[in-house]
Amino acid sequence: MRRAHLPAAVLLALSMVGAVPVVAAAEDLAPAAPADTVTPSAAPPAAGSVTGTTSEAPSPAPTAPTAPAALSATPAAPAAADPQEPLWLNPFIDPSGPMLVYVQFRVPLPYDVSRGTVDFGDGSGPQSFYGNGSSLLQHTYTTPGVYTVTLTATDGAGWTATTTAAVRPGLLTADVMVRNRFGLYVEAWEGRTIDPDRATTTYSIDFGDGTPLVDYRPGPFFAPAGHYYAKRGTYTLTLTATDGAGRTSTARRDISVPAAQGSVPVAGRWTSGSSAHVGKVYQGKWTLYTVNYAPPMSATPQIAATFGDPGDTPITGDWDGVRYEQLGIFRPASSTFALRHADGSVTAVPMGDPGDIPVPGLWDGNGHAQLAVYRPSTGTFVVRHDDGSYSSAVFGSPGDLPVVGDWDGAGHTQPGIFRPSDDPKLANVFALRHDDGTVSTATYGAAGDLPVAGDWAGAGRSTFGVYRPDSEEFALSRAYVGDVDLTFRPR
Repeated sequence: MRRAHLPAAVLLALSMVGAVPVVAAAEDLAPAAPADTVTPSAAPPAAGSVTGTTSEAPSPAPTAPTAPAALSATPAAPAAADPQEPLWLNPFIDPSGPMLVYVQFRVPLPYDVSRGTVDFGDGSGPQSFYGNGSSLLQHTYTTPGVYTVTLTATDGAGWTATTTAAVRPGLLTADVMVRNRFGLYVEAWEGRTIDPDRATTTYSIDFGDGTPLVDYRPGPFFAPAGHYYAKRGTYTLTLTATDGAGRTSTARRDISVPAAQGSVPVAGRWTSGSSAHVGKVYQGKWTLYTVNYAPPMSATPQIAATFGDPGDTPITGDWDGVRYEQLGIFRPASSTFALRHADGSVTAVPMGDPGDIPVPGLWDGNGHAQLAVYRPSTGTFVVRHDDGSYSSAVFGSPGDLPVVGDWDGAGHTQPGIFRPSDDPKLANVFALRHDDGTVSTATYGAAGDLPVAGDWAGAGRSTFGVYRPDSEEFALSRAYVGDVDLTFRPR
């Protein structure tokens, strides 16, 4: 055991240790992830508490701070003052070398001018230190296992105090992170999982709402698993990691899922015509705008309607073959579409599974819309045809959002995905799949945007755009017709 020559990230963590304990997390030692491409990009972990169990032995996860243990103090001479706060100890594993453990600790008064020891629990013997623990210690274990690290401090009067924490070098140790992307949609990933055998380890995620387990495949870049909840509430997510030898480790995290908040963008032709327009829906209240694309550009309300309830997902489609879009909703709680026809009647159609995202469109190319869903857990589009049959196609990765349109002017809908950015310096990625199997990609917009698609120029084919919830602005790409992009806030 020696004092470490530490990376800058660890030294920064140490510089912050003062009156309040600061934990240097294991990921601070990891290299930065590459920038976003068409494959998913890196993103900061979400905050929250994690509990975990493993098949080897029950123990706390090594990468999370260990709660201070109670003091065991025995004066050997006239006693010094009892410390105001307990010793603080945090051993954590370097993810790049799972047998290397760093130990961060703090010794309060009256011990901070005295001496102490750290015992790593592997028979190597206690290692002495002097002072209050203002630097990290490091130790390399030779055998994987569960070890108890013991910190002991003694002041000049003989007053001693001890605390312990568990560490699991070289063993599979699961972690799970989760974030609420928007409304009822969340993303989860493997967080700071310590995995010595990553090449053969498999993962599954239980989102805690009774839906089937999701097989999760982390890639070389950040790739969360997306999930839509049917209703708001507090759920416990469980990630289970299983290595090649059959050993397992689980981690759990609670998340509160609110009802959908803010306006949801929609796009379509609100009257018969060639160009698509935009709209916003807030808790069942629809405002559909007519966009004047010619200078001076403007967007004025054309239709105001009420259809659906808070928590429903708004959709549009030409249900009747009248050459313009009618209103509809998808109710996640029951996986049911409700379609409002041109004559005002409503048809309810059950379709899909919990967590699916609605993507209706002209999938059959016969002049009216068919129902379809996108399954984020598997990246699968599922289409229901007029004859009652179903077809499916896989396109996208966990965490992607669907976006559909007639990219080629082929007279029918084609699939695409929107890969949101989490870095304000990086743009979102659109990937559009064509009938010949090729995929075109483009970067557009910024973190926090939501996708829309439509034929903004009346060119007979679709392209993409984004809606910015914070500013209530639309930004529509017109590069597909060689024109400048449009950014505007409807009145």
